[in-house]
Amino acid sequence: MEGSVILTKKVGYVVFFIVLFIFVNVVVYNILEINKQNKIDISLNSHLSKLEIQYKTLMYHWRVTANAAYKSTSSINKVIDILSKAQTSSIEEKAILRKQLYTIMKNKYNALKTKGVYQFGFALPDKTVFLRIHRPKKFGDDVSKHYRIEYVNKFKKSLHGYEKGKITPAFRNAYPLFDKNNNYIGSMEISFSSDTIQKYFSNVSKIDTHFLIHKDVFNTKIWKKYNMDERYIKSKEHSAYMVSLMDNNKNNISNNIKLSSIKECIYKKIEKGEKFRLHNIYNNKTTVLSFFPIRNIKDKKNVAWIVSYENNDFIDLTIKSNTNIFIIIFFILLVLFYFIYRNLNQKMELEQKNKNFEYLLDSTMEAIVLSDKNNKIIQCNQISVDLFKEKNKSSFLGRNITDFVPNYEISELQKSLQLVYSKPRNCNLLKKDGTEFPVLASGRDIVVNGEKVRVSIILDLTQIKQQELQLIKSEKMAAMGEMIGNIAHQWRQPLSVISTASTGIIMQKEYGILDEDKLIKTCNAINDNAQYLSKTIDDFKNFIKGERTKTIFNLKNDIGSFLNLVEGSIKTHNINIILDLQEDIKIDGYKNELIQCLINIFNNAKDVLVEKKIKDKFIFISTYKKEGKAIIKIKDNADGIPKDILPKIFEPYFTTKHKSKGTGLGLHMTYNLIVDGMGGTVEAINQTYDYKGKQYSGAEFSITLPI
Repeated sequence: MEGSVILTKKVGYVVFFIVLFIFVNVVVYNILEINKQNKIDISLNSHLSKLEIQYKTLMYHWRVTANAAYKSTSSINKVIDILSKAQTSSIEEKAILRKQLYTIMKNKYNALKTKGVYQFGFALPDKTVFLRIHRPKKFGDDVSKHYRIEYVNKFKKSLHGYEKGKITPAFRNAYPLFDKNNNYIGSMEISFSSDTIQKYFSNVSKIDTHFLIHKDVFNTKIWKKYNMDERYIKSKEHSAYMVSLMDNNKNNISNNIKLSSIKECIYKKIEKGEKFRLHNIYNNKTTVLSFFPIRNIKDKKNVAWIVSYENNDFIDLTIKSNTNIFIIIFFILLVLFYFIYRNLNQKMELEQKNKNFEYLLDSTMEAIVLSDKNNKIIQCNQISVDLFKEKNKSSFLGRNITDFVPNYEISELQKSLQLVYSKPRNCNLLKKDGTEFPVLASGRDIVVNGEKVRVSIILDLTQIKQQELQLIKSEKMAAMGEMIGNIAHQWRQPLSVISTASTGIIMQKEYGILDEDKLIKTCNAINDNAQYLSKTIDDFKNFIKGERTKTIFNLKNDIGSFLNLVEGSIKTHNINIILDLQEDIKIDGYKNELIQCLINIFNNAKDVLVEKKIKDKFIFISTYKKEGKAIIKIKDNADGIPKDILPKIFEPYFTTKHKSKGTGLGLHMTYNLIVDGMGGTVEAINQTYDYKGKQYSGAEFSITLPI
C-alpha cells in the first residue's frame, strides 16, 4: 500500500516536471521569438526608411530643379513678352511666336533633360497648349481636363505632385506666369517621368526597384494608339498593377524570386494604401520587399507604388541563430530536469524537488503567484511576500487574489483571467495595509495534474514611477529657475510705474497741486500694474503647485498662462510670438504638464534662435481641431534641426548643448508627458514656409491631444 502511494507520488511529480519543462520551454521559445521578431522588424524598418529617404531625396532635388527652372524662365522678359502677345494673336502670329519661344528655351530644355526632366511646356489661360519643348510639333490641344492646369488657372498658384497624363504618368510641377503688370498669361509645366525613378534607384542608389502603375492608367485610347502598354507587363506583386520593361536585367533579385508565400499579405497591405515592408524566404535566402505608395495629386488616392528588393543576410542569420539557441537551451533544460528528477528519492526527493522549485521562483526579480481555478493562491515566491508586506508565505497562501486588487481594477482582472495568456499591463495592487502601488503584471494558464493553474508575474514599478516623478520635478525646477529671472524682468516696468505714481502723489500733495482727477487716474494706473503683477504671481503659483489632477481646461487660456510665464524671456531676446489660436478648444488632461511641455519646446527654440543670432526671431503657435482631436503646432525660424539629429531629439539624455546648459531630458520628458501621460502624440519635422512675403525655415513641433 505504501509502495503504491509512493509510486503515485512519483508519477505525479514526473507529470509535474514535464508540464513545468514544457512551460519553461514555451516561455523561452516565446522570449526568443519576440527577440527575433524585434530584430527582424528593426532590419525591415531600416530598408523601408532607406527607400523612403531615397524617394524623398529625389523628390526634393526634382522640386529644386523645377523651381530653379521656373524662376529663371519667368525672369526672361522675352519669354513673358511672347506669352503676353500670344493671348490675342492670330494662328499665324502664334506660329511665329511659338518658334521664337522654342528657340529661346530649347537649350534650357536640353540642360534640364540631363537632370531627369521629361516634359517642358507652356499653356495659355484658355487651357490650350501653346508649346511643348519636348514635342514642338504637338500644340493647340485642350488640356482643361488636366487637374494641374485647372488648379493653376483657378488659383494662380503652383502645384506639385504625381498625375496621369495622356501618354504617361509623371511627377508634375505646374507654375503660373504673369506679365510685368501682374496679369496672368498662362502656365508653365516641368515634369519628370516615373521611369526616371526606376533608373535612379537602379543606377544611382543600386537598389533593385520597380515602379508599379495601376492598370486603370492603361485603359485609354491614346495608350493603345501609341502602343504604350507594350512597354509594361503585369506586376508579379499585384494583378491590378503594371511594371515597366525598361529594366529587364535577369540578375535582378526580383527576377529570381517567387512571391507565392506572401502574395496574399501583399494584396491586403496594398489595399490599405499605407507604406509597408515584409520579407520573403526563397531558396533559403531572405529578401526584403519595401512598398512606398504614390498618391494622385488630385484626390490623393494611391495610383502607383515604389517597390524595392534587397537581400538581407542579417535576417537569415537571426533566424538560424534563434533556432540554434533554442535547441541548445532545450537540451540544457532537458538535462537539468533529468538530473533534478534522478536525485529525488521518496520523501527526501520530494522535499528537495519542492525546495528547488521554490528556489527557482525566489531567484527572479519579479513576484510570481500561482492560483487555482477559484483564484485561491496555492504558491508564491519570497518576492511576493515582501512585495505585499505579508509576514510569511503561510499568511499569503489560501488568500483570494482579488484581496490584493483595488475595486476599480477588478473588472480588468476578471477579463485577464478569462485569457489563457494575458499580456503585461500596468495596474495598481494593494499591500497588506491597503496601500496602493503600481506594477506591471501578466498571467498564463498551465495545467498541473489535470488542474488549471494560473501563473501571475508581477513587477514592482514603484521605484521607476518615483524616478519619473523626480525627472519631472528636476526639469520643472530648471524651468522655474529661468522663469524667476523672467518674472523679475517682467516686474521691473510695472514696479517702476507704481513707484513713480505713488511718489508723484506724495509730491503733488506736498505742493498742493493734487486734484481728484489726477489722483483717480494715478490710482487706476497703480491698480492696473498691481493686477498685472497679481496675474503673474497666480500663473507662477499654479505652475509651482503642479497638482497632477486631470481636469477639463481651455487650451487658449493654458497657452496664455504659458506665455505669461516666459514673457520676460520673450522680451529679453526680442522674440516675436505669432498666435493663431482657436477659441473653443477644451482638453481633458493635465494643464500644468502641458505648460511644462510648451516651456520645454519654447526654451529649445529660444536657445537656437539666440545661439544662431537670428535677427528677426519668430515663434508661431497655432491651435485647431481635426478629426475629434486638438492640434498644437509650434514652429520657429531657426533653420531647422539637422537631419542626423532629428530622429534622436526625444531620446533620453540626448543633447547638443554643453553639459552646463542642457541635460537632454527636456524633450524626452515632453514626449513622456504627452504620449504616456495624456494619450497624445508629439513629433517634429523641418518646415519651410512663407510669412509676410519672406521665406523662412525652422523646426515645427506638432502635439495631438484627445479632446
